[in-house]
Amino acid sequence: MMLLLLRAVIHITVTGPYSFTSQPISTLPSFLQNDETWELIYVPSNIDVVKEITENVKRNLNISIKVKGFSSETEFEKYVKYDHRAHKVLAAIVFDCDFKNRHDPLPLQIFSDPVFCYSDYSFIFVFLMCYAIASIFFGFMVSTFFNKETGVNWNNIWTPATLEDELTFGHMMGMLVIDAFLYGLVTWYIEAVFPGKYGMPQPWYFFLMHSYWFSKPRIKIKKEEMNDSEITQNKYFEAEPTGLVAGIKIKHLYKELGDKVVINNMSLNLYKGQITILLGQNGAGKTTALSILTGHYPPTRGEIFIDGYDITENKTEIRENLGFCPQGDLLFNDLTLSEHLFFYSMVKSIHQKMSPNEINHILSTFDLLEKRDTFSKSLSGGMKRKLSIIIALLGGSKVVILDEPTSGMDPVSRRATWDILQQFKHDRTILLTTHYMDEADILGDRIAVMVKGTLQCCGSSIFLKKTYGLSRFDYS
Repeated sequence: MMLLLLRAVIHITVTGPYSFTSQPISTLPSFLQNDETWELIYVPSNIDVVKEITENVKRNLNISIKVKGFSSETEFEKYVKYDHRAHKVLAAIVFDCDFKNRHDPLPLQIFSDPVFCYSDYSFIFVFLMCYAIASIFFGFMVSTFFNKETGVNWNNIWTPATLEDELTFGHMMGMLVIDAFLYGLVTWYIEAVFPGKYGMPQPWYFFLMHSYWFSKPRIKIKKEEMNDSEITQNKYFEAEPTGLVAGIKIKHLYKELGDKVVINNMSLNLYKGQITILLGQNGAGKTTALSILTGHYPPTRGEIFIDGYDITENKTEIRENLGFCPQGDLLFNDLTLSEHLFFYSMVKSIHQKMSPNEINHILSTFDLLEKRDTFSKSLSGGMKRKLSIIIALLGGSKVVILDEPTSGMDPVSRRATWDILQQFKHDRTILLTTHYMDEADILGDRIAVMVKGTLQCCGSSIFLKKTYGLSRFDYS
């Protein structure tokens, strides 16, 4: 208490630690753009939690930097002193902890909750004190209903505790039920009208709308309308293919975040039976476009049709046949691979089709059968990406959106995944984002390039090479 009082009246100047503003990867120095020449080191290499943290660092960098681990600081010191390749080390992550075995967690866990970080501590203290006092006196009030001889039971739930008071224990239980109902009602309304960063907001009067309670009619446009193209026609856009059905149709899409235009007049058709690659540097608007297609963000203006359904009117119908693999793996640490597939098959209502043989078949396709009963937290980064791709493809999804699906995979696994995606693209519309030029060149039936929210060009790899006079494709 004395320390708190002194801290309130005495100003203490603290030097460091320093916090630097985050910068986008596109602002890195030019010598870091050629990421294949640099290495990321981590020590010790035989601890699971260290591997997981390093994989997250590499994934967040969004560059194909090489990662190397050393079992001890001594080994790393020898590498720096005596190996000529040490000049390629960009950064080293060293954990100075006394790990007993490979499964040990970090000895110190730091929880950073924004609610407490940005709140007045005196207010939090008073709030918790009021909550404690209210809980104590609630207990006192409940205790008056207990008689030492009979106590409280279903027979005397409506019997007053005293002759002077008509309040019964049944009345209190009823008030608690009504409180729970009111809290749930407020939560339901606020979540619908103000969904936060992700989700489509409803109008404030949504509960009065007939369509909310009885669902909107399934309005599906015809194939001819899906193929009715309004795409920009110039020398940088290849003519639309004939004889194919557009699985995704984007017309004059705009997305504004505050005063910034993130997506500017984007029009693009994606066809069934093809893999369309969306290329662009960080900040180009790729992830925002994918978030709009999956219903996480509402568009500011424009129209989007997926499998013939308007995304603003028929989200439920769209999501029945939509598979999505985000940048971050949505996996549960304490579930095995087979349990993940069963869980997501239940979410997609296809668990009747997912027999043990079917699960084994799809796992063997991705070379994960031997990991069938392994917890996901024990998988490498590349294996986790494979599992995320499998989840996106579950249930014969007609439209599949993959956000950098091969990040974290080794070259052999990437090649194998490319072959599998080529097999699975039939009767599916696949949209894929990537930073790898060879991946776009091999997988992409059509390649679209975004720069600062604007679609600059679109066409096959051969068309773009011929248009820009390149021997190999390079979107920079």
